[in-house]
Amino acid sequence: MDNDRLKKESIKGFSWRLIQNVSTQLMSFIIQIVLARILLPSDYGVIALTSTFVTILNVIITTGFTSALVQQKEISELDKSSMFYLSIFIGFLLYAFTFICAPLFAFFYKEAILTEVLRVQGISLVIASLFSVHTAIIQRNLQFKKSFISSFIAVICQGTVGIMLAINGYGVWALVLGTITHNIVNCIALYIVCRWLPQLKFSFWSIKKMLSFSSKVLAGNLLNTVFNSAKTLIIGRAYNANTVGYYNKGNQFPNTIMTGIDGAMTTVLFSSLSKIQDDRKRVVSYLRRGTKLSLTIVVPLLCGMAAVADPMIRVLLTNKWENAIPFVMIECVLCMMWPLSARTQALNAIGKSGTNLIVNIIMKIVAIILLFASIPLGIYAMCLSYLVGTIISFVIYSFVLKKEFDYSIGQQLLDVVPIYLVGFLMFGIVYGLHLFLSINLILELLVLVLTGAITYIGISRLFKMDGFMYLSHMIKQFFQKKTSRDNSL
Repeated sequence: MDNDRLKKESIKGFSWRLIQNVSTQLMSFIIQIVLARILLPSDYGVIALTSTFVTILNVIITTGFTSALVQQKEISELDKSSMFYLSIFIGFLLYAFTFICAPLFAFFYKEAILTEVLRVQGISLVIASLFSVHTAIIQRNLQFKKSFISSFIAVICQGTVGIMLAINGYGVWALVLGTITHNIVNCIALYIVCRWLPQLKFSFWSIKKMLSFSSKVLAGNLLNTVFNSAKTLIIGRAYNANTVGYYNKGNQFPNTIMTGIDGAMTTVLFSSLSKIQDDRKRVVSYLRRGTKLSLTIVVPLLCGMAAVADPMIRVLLTNKWENAIPFVMIECVLCMMWPLSARTQALNAIGKSGTNLIVNIIMKIVAIILLFASIPLGIYAMCLSYLVGTIISFVIYSFVLKKEFDYSIGQQLLDVVPIYLVGFLMFGIVYGLHLFLSINLILELLVLVLTGAITYIGISRLFKMDGFMYLSHMIKQFFQKKTSRDNSL
């Protein structure tokens, strides 16, 4: 595929993926604010524990086996149909496992309600298996406009059901049934917009061919998900549902940004890089630009959120959630490292999923040692141990990229460090202003946000940061095209 065409498809795909993630996350964010004002932290603690368990198993269905449908140069109807039936089989198998394990899960965490909640929430595993191939087809073809439609409708339905049940006193079940509603609606909508139905045929040879790649991606994704979920599970065992609720809600704010923006970037990046996997120089060029662009957007947002966490939580969720403030700040720091994971997408795109898996295993062993070593130091130290693990991961992957792509470590640092420095400078200015201000919380929040925006944009323009200039160029081109279309009408 030539550069111009790939660039246009990538930008279009990123734009729709970004619109999808931002709009659905924003809608979900508003819904969660409403629910948080009605429900108790303990309700969120219960759903956080069960969601963590279900999320780990869901990785097998949604991001594991079907990844080969995106990465392979050529796929047939037989490949897609075979993967579809395999996904459904795995979905039912995982639900049976969830149903059996639910009482043990509840016993371990000493919360009897977890049995029923987990068994009902586990139904989403079966539902997800019905549309995992449709999602992969959309991602392969960069047709994210279709997934935007299905996701947005699903979020609206989820919010409607959740809020109605919460108002009527259903507590944690408002969250559980809202999630089930989201999956059902998303499944139906994807079938409509994707317009693909499986054929009545299955091939073990086709599955075996795809598993040689997918099994390694699955192992890596599963390892990441289990590790990232470990904090919630450990906190739930060591503390109580209230603490898990505060931790979960604190994580939700920065994670909303990352899922909306960086999630769009990495999803499109994998699809785009897979199309040019034979040209290592082009892969590096796209990787560098994608990483800079993602960091340019998320770093100021996360640094700003960390600086205004106190007034933001008190205004949006009321003082009953003030214990979530430290978790918001810590998670903002951790999430700022997410865009660096784009390098794993580059390795997967060129078929080096095995290399990714090996590095991932080494990295996780080190991180687990750090995690357990930090437990005696308290919950905040345990959360921050992830940052140390992420920095070690960056160092390891830097050497891998140097070997595979001839992408020097010095160049890797120059691509990302300046963006972080500008973000940290902005944080210092905004947080310092927060400490001195003593005004109405809503007014304070507006002043701090405005100060942060002016500071970051001003510094980025002054030093002509690469990511910022590229983003500005994209926005300028968008409005020029829009103006040209309007004038031609």
